[in-house]
Amino acid sequence: MKINYNDINDNKSFELINIKDEHKKEFFKEHRHKFYELIFITNGYGKHSIDFKEYELKKDLVYLISPSQVHKWLLDDFNNEYDGYIFLFSRDFFQNDEVINNLFDINIDSAINICNNTKQNLTSLVKMIEDEYKINDDYQLISHLFSSFLKYIFKSKKRIEKSSNIDERVGQLRLLIEQNYKKEKSAGFYANKLDITTKRLNEIMQQNINQTVTCLINERVMIEAKRELIYSKMSIKEISEIIGFFDSSYFSRFFKKQTGISPLEFRERHIQN
Repeated sequence: MKINYNDINDNKSFELINIKDEHKKEFFKEHRHKFYELIFITNGYGKHSIDFKEYELKKDLVYLISPSQVHKWLLDDFNNEYDGYIFLFSRDFFQNDEVINNLFDINIDSAINICNNTKQNLTSLVKMIEDEYKINDDYQLISHLFSSFLKYIFKSKKRIEKSSNIDERVGQLRLLIEQNYKKEKSAGFYANKLDITTKRLNEIMQQNINQTVTCLINERVMIEAKRELIYSKMSIKEISEIIGFFDSSYFSRFFKKQTGISPLEFRERHIQN
């Protein structure tokens, strides 16, 4: 099963990698791509960065990466006991978009804990998927099996969410920020959209996720700024305009306040690495 980790084969919309058998360090450098990725860890421990946020890679966790997200495996602790699967896939692998829309929603965390009952189902399904994939016999069957795999993960996620009692306005705000952050960076704009005061919206965010509205906006702006600084050849001025800063000097000051370094320094460090 030879694959190019940074792209799905031209005539396929699904790829499967067995981490232990097919691990190569060049697969896991910082990168982004146009397809979806799911990592299912079955053994071992390591670290992984998704959109510049570090996660523990450990047994019984699933990790979701959407198109254009930046991710990187931190391999210092990688050893032969580390095992699991990487699934690469596009939307056209499925008969409908429902499973993708549900699981890769903006409000779904990148890391999902899997309960014991779900784990047993996932383990059975991944073995069937792997068997079918090796003989390359029936991609429609693999599509159905993998859809079931994703639905079990989503079911596990919903069970966790139900017990957490998160206010639904947290999700509404995140979606609004995703849709508007390039043009609207004022907490008041989002409070108005949700028909509450800025003070009340901040109270809701603090109570549920311990963050302010402004922090959430800045966090999304910074993710996009970092993505473009690393993966585009645009100038600092062009990047600042794309994310809604029409004064590049102001953008540079904003970026440095958030990170401690300038956009140019950030870009140069990543190029060197």
